[in-house]
Amino acid sequence: MARGPQADRRAFDGGEAGACGAGFFGQWLGEHHPGIKIFADVTRQHCLDWIGHIAEAPAPTTGKPLGVMSRIQRISGLSQFFRDTALWQYDDVPGHTLIGAGDAPKYPQKVPRFIPEQDLDRLVPAIDAIACPFQRAALLVARWSGARRTEIHRLPLDCLDRYPDGTARLRLSGRKTYKERVVPLHEDAAEALQKVIDLRRPAPERPFTDERIGEEIRYLFMSHGKLLSTYYLFETPIQAACKAVGLVRPGGGGGTGRGTVSAHRFRHTVGTQLAERGAKLHTIMKVLGHTSVNMALVYAQISDQEVLRDYQAVLGPGATIAGLAADELRSGTLPDASVDWLKTNFFKTELELGRCLRLPAEGPCECDLYLREVRHHTRIRTTTARTARSRADPRPRRGRTRLGPRGRTPPLHQRTYRKTPGRPQPADQRGRGGGRLQCMITPWRSYRSGPCSSTWTVGSDKNTSASTGP
Repeated sequence: MARGPQADRRAFDGGEAGACGAGFFGQWLGEHHPGIKIFADVTRQHCLDWIGHIAEAPAPTTGKPLGVMSRIQRISGLSQFFRDTALWQYDDVPGHTLIGAGDAPKYPQKVPRFIPEQDLDRLVPAIDAIACPFQRAALLVARWSGARRTEIHRLPLDCLDRYPDGTARLRLSGRKTYKERVVPLHEDAAEALQKVIDLRRPAPERPFTDERIGEEIRYLFMSHGKLLSTYYLFETPIQAACKAVGLVRPGGGGGTGRGTVSAHRFRHTVGTQLAERGAKLHTIMKVLGHTSVNMALVYAQISDQEVLRDYQAVLGPGATIAGLAADELRSGTLPDASVDWLKTNFFKTELELGRCLRLPAEGPCECDLYLREVRHHTRIRTTTARTARSRADPRPRRGRTRLGPRGRTPPLHQRTYRKTPGRPQPADQRGRGGGRLQCMITPWRSYRSGPCSSTWTVGSDKNTSASTGP
């Protein structure tokens, strides 16, 4: 990407930014706005038009519009380009960011796509029947451990051992989070993995050097001195198993259909099963290798037992939907008096502290979402009476200066001080000429009823008022 004050058409030809949002934006400008030569001529409307274009135009590789994540990446790349060039103070750029995060589409927050129980029961026997021990072990480990495919792909030869009670234990390298973890493993997966370990232990291949820690490691899923690909270990066998049991959808090569289950869905299934069977969030995080509680909370929200219990209590078979008057509502025999009462009190539920639409015959309301109407009105009456008394009483509270409008101290131009001769004055209140200092304050009622002056003696609760208004 051309930079500096000499940026011209070369800025739109790709260059350094050929793979980022600025490069794609430059290509679009060259096609639709050839008169623009420098970025300083670009406006926000040009950027918005480009955002609309990439949301509808088919991509050259797939023939379909870009997905949400691809659009977010290109828009954020262009926004970062404007931000950086403004920071570098180039002369031929807008000098500020024309688009921001609010212009990018929102990425939908989806729930994990776990495998239903009926599909899982059909799929597991097909996986057990896979002939290749490497493919079979890889899929069974994914099914029972919830590990990522990259973690299974790089399992070391000594990844399997056992707890003191004999339960199989799997050590995962943590390729994504850079944190190793140990998780329990189902016996079916442990047996399949042990067969691969026995096959690979006498192999003469030299170890590989791990690029993260620099140590030499003998990987488990290797053949003829090379790592087996994730496509061979996961995609090929899972597609064959899905087609064998009829779990296919339209598409795929040759029109034969494509399997509905991917290897990554085993991970979602393990997390969902842990949450449904009462596992703690800490356990879900440890098994799946999550670093944030929010990621584990997704599985807890899928299997929220409180939501299920409340739904069944309200909308399940035989549930009562409106208290004691449900039968009358269903049969249409609700008395006219009750109908009139509902019509009269319906709009009260729209108020902030309204009440529940519960018939008087049903007894007191037990709903926690509403407050008692009596309590609400009592608080209103108490507040109103207290306000009225404070406005009617002209006397100030002892030891406090009388306040002005809305509880504010009167401003300085409304205060006058004078000396009272013949009275001793403390050292901190003495003014020039001696005497006691007095403050004349215009009280609150003068703002409403006319001019009024009130003389207050500092340190005393006595006053002298002289009203000149009506």
